[in-house]
Amino acid sequence: MSDPTLDDDTRPKSNSNNHEGLSEKEKRALLRRTQILDAATDCFVEYGFHRASMAVVAKAAAMSPGHIYHYFESKEDIIAAIIERSLEEFYENTDSIQSADELIAGILEQLENKIACNKSCHPILMLEATAEASRHPELASVVQSVDRKIRERLMALLAGNRELDIEARRALEARVELVCVLFAGLGVRGIRNPDVDREALAEQLKVVITRLFAESCGH
Repeated sequence: MSDPTLDDDTRPKSNSNNHEGLSEKEKRALLRRTQILDAATDCFVEYGFHRASMAVVAKAAAMSPGHIYHYFESKEDIIAAIIERSLEEFYENTDSIQSADELIAGILEQLENKIACNKSCHPILMLEATAEASRHPELASVVQSVDRKIRERLMALLAGNRELDIEARRALEARVELVCVLFAGLGVRGIRNPDVDREALAEQLKVVITRLFAESCGH
């Protein structure tokens, strides 16, 4: 499994949508990796991590199992790459954000995607990844590293240029953690209670998130 740890102030460098500066060989390899990760994501969601064998993933990716092993050492390595890719996507989605108000609007939009159980959210995949992380220390390191960097990014965006004292930082960290809990919980709730009134839930989330970060926005 590749080392997932990134320097504290370093964002992902291997953006799957950014081919600038890559050789043709590197571009082909990146496209192959993306092809495998997309196929594996669909397979893990449909069959579960253990039932989705490398043969199943290979068939979905339209390549041989041996070809997949050229890019990934194991299924754990694939799921680690999927999780790391979610960090890249998170940075892409927050690149244009200039204020805490914009961030809150973005959080609400993503929470509504969770409520709608959009495929891009992959709650089943996240549950599978968390379960596997509890059994594989290396995969746990990936999950924890990505989670930490997302929280750090949210903290930086919400704090802006303000210097926070210890108590203010603790309060903001708790708010960010609560947002992460909401994201994780909505995925599970979508599975446990698929008949939830999504529109009403979205309205209440707007109230909760707005109040939660009102102080951070200076309101």
